[in-house]
Amino acid sequence: MKIRSAIAALAVVVLSVPVLAADKEPLTLSDGVTGMAEILATDAESVTARFVRKGVDVEAKVRAIRMDPISFYEIRRAHMESTAENHVNLAIHCAENGMLHQARFQMDMARALDPDIEQKFKDRPNLMEAIAARLADAAKRLVADGRLRDAYDVVQVLATRFTETAAAADAYASLDLIETKLAERDAARVAARQKKAADAKDAAVRAVAEKREAVVAALENQRAGAQKLESQALRQRNTTNAKHGHEAAAEAYAALLTAIGTAKAAATADADLGEMIREVERVVRSEGADALVNVGSVELARSNFDRAEDVAKAALAVDPGSARASSLLESVDIAREQADELRNLKLSRERRPTK
Repeated sequence: MKIRSAIAALAVVVLSVPVLAADKEPLTLSDGVTGMAEILATDAESVTARFVRKGVDVEAKVRAIRMDPISFYEIRRAHMESTAENHVNLAIHCAENGMLHQARFQMDMARALDPDIEQKFKDRPNLMEAIAARLADAAKRLVADGRLRDAYDVVQVLATRFTETAAAADAYASLDLIETKLAERDAARVAARQKKAADAKDAAVRAVAEKREAVVAALENQRAGAQKLESQALRQRNTTNAKHGHEAAAEAYAALLTAIGTAKAAATADADLGEMIREVERVVRSEGADALVNVGSVELARSNFDRAEDVAKAALAVDPGSARASSLLESVDIAREQADELRNLKLSRERRPTK
């Protein structure tokens, strides 16, 4: 992305020069350029910083929209006065940039400082509703683009982390559509495979193909059962019932992976069958990891950080490439740190002498 403002352009120049002073902090621009700067002041929309170029101090005011959202968040969080209004404004920044846990945390901090803060910000939209609505819109766009698996991932986030929002309720219509289209894709793939087996002219070849198809069909029938459990869990608005449903689905996927292991061992002499089984396994590992992530998401929402972390690690063991599992693990770390900070704030307020 090109930086269009003169201030941001100046920042790019000075950020490219390394500075060794001890009081410098990293500052990252929206195009990824990072350097060290002395933070002089911050407000809800900008950071004023001092950089050094060729031994000369240069001051610049960098707008938040020209910065990496996380970089602005970390700098503003560290330097702003801890007032309810400042925390609300920072929460809005987080919400607008998709930083879900940070937005929720900043609102918790604001409420801890002023329980009536939301009444004072009546013109502000409900942050969680705003984020959920944006996710729901993203899911619809992904469906329209034919990116069904990506859309399904987004809807799962809505169903497990934003169950209390109106947008989550609307997402169930998308869930029906996505699952129907995914089922149609699976059915077309199975039909093509069955047709290929049936069209074999040689009886012996046809018999082998039909035997392979029977093995794979048994595994896919078992997969359909696990999918049904997960689908039912995603539609549960009660978090306890949802967690039990996701756990049941995760157990069904675990049993299916055991069956897949047995089938692969029995197919060592048939390379074609082995590849067909591995194709099923790749899908099952992804779906099984998702079921575990959904369990962990419910635990995270309940602030059961250790349990959420364990489940995220279990999901990565099932599918090391699961982006959702990696994201959950990162979210647990962020939420744990923020919970400690919020706890310390509340303790400090309780210990403050009354006038």
